[in-house]
Amino acid sequence: MSACPQCKSGELVERRNKKSGNLFYGCDRYPACKFAVASLGRLAPKPSATEAASHATSEPTSSTSNEGLTAALRELAAAVRSLAESPRKANPATEESR
Repeated sequence: MSACPQCKSGELVERRNKKSGNLFYGCDRYPACKFAVASLGRLAPKPSATEAASHATSEPTSSTSNEGLTAALRELAAAVRSLAESPRKANPATEESR
């Protein structure tokens, strides 16, 4: 399957939990190595420091996005407040139908 990420000398094998019956993956060197994981998807390689740095500089930071959203929400709140505070004007079209 794949090498054990903890001990580096064992292999991961599929096992079944005796109580729940759920599948998991553990090192074949157990009990010397007690590494176990529920899903092989959790073993995806982590990005290296250089990949993480290039990824961080290529996309806008979340604080920049949040600042834009915050400004838009403030503007929307001000518009709602001004509508709520302004006196309602009579609509001539609705006045005639009464």
